[in-house]
Amino acid sequence: MKATQLLSEQGLIYFDPQLCDWVIAEEYLSGNVKEKLRIAESASDLIDWIQATIPRNIEALKKVQPLVCIPDSKPEIKAAAALAMGVEEISQELLNNTIAVRLGTNWIKPKYIQQYIKELLKVDDITVSYSQAINHWEIEWKHIARWAETNLTVWGTPKLTALELTI
Repeated sequence: MKATQLLSEQGLIYFDPQLCDWVIAEEYLSGNVKEKLRIAESASDLIDWIQATIPRNIEALKKVQPLVCIPDSKPEIKAAAALAMGVEEISQELLNNTIAVRLGTNWIKPKYIQQYIKELLKVDDITVSYSQAINHWEIEWKHIARWAETNLTVWGTPKLTALELTI
């Protein structure tokens, strides 16, 4: 038996179809494991004994796939967020797996911050924008949103409205 076969059977090395070479498990099972899984699932035209190792690759890569975290919100908003992240199947387990983030986190697209504020304050006339160059968020609202009860008393304080608190 070849050393590569033995190491492969023990899960210590994997044949990387993209590199067309053997790599250690730590390297193969890290990085962009979603892309590596797609490549492994479509791997073909390999030497028979190497092709026979690919199901182990797929099994190992499936075990290290990142768990999708979605914002805590209404089920339909959670499902929409998951679909936007490329999730194909919406399960109850997925909907229970949520993540909390602060407003102003710069990796969240402004349209999602805007959607959140509109849903929370129950107002439509709000626009959220972000300038990456100066790391600055801006929220524009019209007169109606300014005087909404949710902005003034439900989520605001006597000194600052909810919209002023988010800036």
